Amino acid sequence: MKNTAINLSLAFALVLVLGLAHHLGDGIPDHSAEQDQAVDLQAAIVASIEQGKFDRAAQAVCGPQSPWVQTADGSVQCSTRYGKPTITVKVSP
Repeated sequence: MKNTAINLSLAFALVLVLGLAHHLGDGIPDHSAEQDQAVDLQAAIVASIEQGKFDRAAQAVCGPQSPWVQTADGSVQCSTRYGKPTITVKVSP
């Protein structure tokens, strides 16, 4: 009788633990979408910082009051204050 009660209580405890583990296993949230968003946000931040460095380097090359545009090949076309193109340079910050 004593062994039967111990066996039943152990079996009940095992069922309870397995049932609880199954219930909690379904409740664990999946953060993969948040992880993907964080990776994309970090890439955007890094790209923004790199673009800022490029902009400052281009402005330093062209002069503080000279407008400039980035051409298709990645070089910088400096202009006078009146919009006349002057020099084309490659800039690497």
